Amino acid sequence: MDDLDIWLSVKHLVYLYGDDATIHAATRADELLAQGDMEGTATWRRVLDAVKELASEAGMEVPAPDPQAAQRAEQRAELLAGGVVLAVAAGFLIWALGGTMTGRGGYELTASFPDVDGIDVGTEVRLAGVKVGRVSAISLNSQTYMADARISLPDTVALPVDSAAIIQSDGLLGGSYILIQPGGSPDDLRPGDEIEEVQGAVSLLQLMMKFVDSQASGDRGPPQP
Repeated sequence: MDDLDIWLSVKHLVYLYGDDATIHAATRADELLAQGDMEGTATWRRVLDAVKELASEAGMEVPAPDPQAAQRAEQRAELLAGGVVLAVAAGFLIWALGGTMTGRGGYELTASFPDVDGIDVGTEVRLAGVKVGRVSAISLNSQTYMADARISLPDTVALPVDSAAIIQSDGLLGGSYILIQPGGSPDDLRPGDEIEEVQGAVSLLQLMMKFVDSQASGDRGPPQP
């Protein structure tokens, strides 16, 4: 481990353990020594020396190793790590819900598509390229043989009654999403209303094959007599 790695380790220790960084480093070095890991012991002693040097330059008194203090420092580090994990999980959950779930601050609309290939529960609903909602449910209508989708939107997004819902693709390798094109009617859709103007999924592969076939036909030219 070079000097840069040592000082990065010191920075990490001080961030996690604060004034107990030297205690943790000394305890860790002793543990590795007891296990017979001489290389690890040497590394942690270098870290300990660097922590002491940093403390000395800062005018701090370096405390003597205390097993109980080291244990408390370990517990604080574990609590900090657990808090970070919980915060990340909560942030992901908020992002996944997108603030568009029905209940407080949201409502649902329905739309019937002839084809929902690439669309599933949780698929994004976008307006002007901005994510404003998600697909909350998809089911087959046994009478119309259409795919009925429920769309969750926040109360802050009001759509005219003549708005359209179009299934779009992010590209050949991207996923699909539902694009909302707002209409011009003065009346807005109410919770539970249906978006009647829809366009189902378009297969990019089929479009490309048709384009290739048309180009191939053009290259062959008119049939010879």
